[in-house]
Amino acid sequence: MKFQKLFFSLFLFMILSGTNGFSQDNIGVGGAALYNLQTKSFGLGVRAEYPIEQIKLLEGVSVSPQFAYYPWFNNIHEFYLGASAHLGLYKYRKWKLYGLANLSFNGWFNY
Repeated sequence: MKFQKLFFSLFLFMILSGTNGFSQDNIGVGGAALYNLQTKSFGLGVRAEYPIEQIKLLEGVSVSPQFAYYPWFNNIHEFYLGASAHLGLYKYRKWKLYGLANLSFNGWFNY
């Protein structure tokens, strides 16, 4: 129960403080508080976004490695490890619309 309270506090902190941890140039790194509706589990995630600007043909494309972890106090103890490719379609101020292709691995400690 103590871990659940700590995890829930961290979950609220991440939601209230925003998800972007820091940003340098166009590279972004951020955390996420997650809830899986199917397994009714709380999790934490981290991802980064690296734009590919060196290759003219790939302008507007970025690569995003990501990791999500659902701790042991949930019904399902699991993790996700993957990477996405984002194709920027439209940008308005700080909002960005993009197409997405993703490859992920889902590992279970118990199920």
